[in-house]
Amino acid sequence: MLSTDISRRPFPNWAAVPMDVFEGWNNRHAADMSVTKRFSDRWQASATYGLGWYYDGQPNPRSGLDQVTFDVPPPLGEDYSLGAGDQRHRLEGGKGARGFFP
Repeated sequence: MLSTDISRRPFPNWAAVPMDVFEGWNNRHAADMSVTKRFSDRWQASATYGLGWYYDGQPNPRSGLDQVTFDVPPPLGEDYSLGAGDQRHRLEGGKGARGFFP
């Protein structure tokens, strides 16, 4: 039977201590390319292209300290797929104003 006497706790000034287990994995495979062109009127143009894949995975959920041993649907565990922040193709461009170069 659990004692409700706070003085018998290992650390009497502590309340309940939650346990969080941070497990998971992620991979990012990418190639980035950049081009800059300087013009004679003291301005420049640049473009950057990125091609990449971002995958993440989560292990099976836990019951106490142990992972569950039965199969669970993919959203709940053992899911390794494209992550929420995946940007397959990314193109950015810009130009520099006059007086940018010394």
